[in-house]
Amino acid sequence: MVNVDRAMRWGYAWSECPFQLLDKFDPGMFLSRIVSANGETPKKLKALHKAGADKIYLEEEGQFFALGVTYQKTPTS
Repeated sequence: MVNVDRAMRWGYAWSECPFQLLDKFDPGMFLSRIVSANGETPKKLKALHKAGADKIYLEEEGQFFALGVTYQKTPTS
């Protein structure tokens, strides 16, 4: 996930990456829309919801939500 965001920023010069944008749009609201449309829920959003977390990145703490249902330190490189 972190690598996807970095690839978009570094390779395509995006100022904000897909998962950062998802945080801005509210992952919980996005998940609700997927469920209401009978869509297939991504694992990351299921895990985020199950853990009671509301963001993928905790920018202030330098952490991201890993699939292991925990926040981990965001790698620096």
